[in-house]
Amino acid sequence: MEFRVRSGAQPDRTRLEVDSEITLAGVLAQFGKAAVVNEIAKRIAEQFADNLSRRLNETAQASPGSPVSVPQIEAGRLLLDIASARIAQAVTPFCTKLRLRRKS
Repeated sequence: MEFRVRSGAQPDRTRLEVDSEITLAGVLAQFGKAAVVNEIAKRIAEQFADNLSRRLNETAQASPGSPVSVPQIEAGRLLLDIASARIAQAVTPFCTKLRLRRKS
């Protein structure tokens, strides 16, 4: 991972840019579609940003030397969320068609 810290748009803001490379292995590397891989990368980046924000806020409010907890990224939950969202996206058009047929 590569991190860059830059001045933000406002004087009291800082911009953190993160570049990462992901190496896929196993089944995901063999059969993973680009859209699924991109969704996984997006969600990992979002969780990273949420965890970093939480940690910075807790650190600012904590007394010196007190421990700060940050949740782990749960890979299984991440994949389940993506799979369920994709299934819902695929099924929705069929459900809409069935509803229209029943009304006719």
